[in-house]
Amino acid sequence: MNQEKEYLFVATPSYTQTCTEQARQRCCLNWANFGRAFPNVEFGFNNNECSNIPLAYQAMYERAKDKGADWFMSFEADMMPERGGNTFTTLWAALKRRNLDHIAALYYLNNPEAPWPLIYTEADTEMVGAGDAKPDHPAYINHRAYPENRMIQVDATGLGITIIRMDALRRVEEESPYWRKAGDSIFQIASPFSVDMAISFQLRRLGYQLWVHSGVIVDHVSRQPLIINERMYQKRFGEVYWPDDDPYWDKRDGQIAKFRRWVKRQIMGFPRPGKVQADAS
Repeated sequence: MNQEKEYLFVATPSYTQTCTEQARQRCCLNWANFGRAFPNVEFGFNNNECSNIPLAYQAMYERAKDKGADWFMSFEADMMPERGGNTFTTLWAALKRRNLDHIAALYYLNNPEAPWPLIYTEADTEMVGAGDAKPDHPAYINHRAYPENRMIQVDATGLGITIIRMDALRRVEEESPYWRKAGDSIFQIASPFSVDMAISFQLRRLGYQLWVHSGVIVDHVSRQPLIINERMYQKRFGEVYWPDDDPYWDKRDGQIAKFRRWVKRQIMGFPRPGKVQADAS
């Protein structure tokens, strides 16, 4: 491998090979544009068809280490980059310009009844829980709106299309105590969290900043032919804004209290880094 080049390892977990191939076809133009824009970046592709997504991610992470990769990019099979071919180039340019350790595209939950954007703030003593927050993620407040075309610092987000510095993942592997309690994958911890929230949680506990680029919005394939995208979200839920406008905001349902008890038991000694903010530059 040319040492002057940075190596970007692209990982696609999937339940079936068919889904993986469809995902690759959808992003051909994006990768062609990326290669032309950044000839100093070498990128390789790896997929893992497995019913256990945390183990699939772990296997691909191990391969990334074997390859000597500098960056780990998750590109999940149900993601649809925008057709103009600029999704990956825009993310990479923002990452390098700001010297970030993490950046993610914005997409929406695969739930037609609650397709909220994956922009989360960690629950703390200054917040109360939204009554219809996602049950699997009681630790977080799911924001319903976002500034347009901005870099948004968050406490958690999805792994749909996300680039993470390999050194950050190595630190999770070497220093984070949480994944060891769950067993075999740094993408799984002893909690009800998905892989997305588990890796976000651990990166934040090690002091890393997580960023979502709201100028890079991708479609989320649901039960075909349904696509969860910005157009659908704005059409159905455009009047739902920040939590102080949410009619459920003042209803406590025990989720936040439950998470605080978990925090007290599991993570004493790990102070929580800074809060969510949007960067206009």
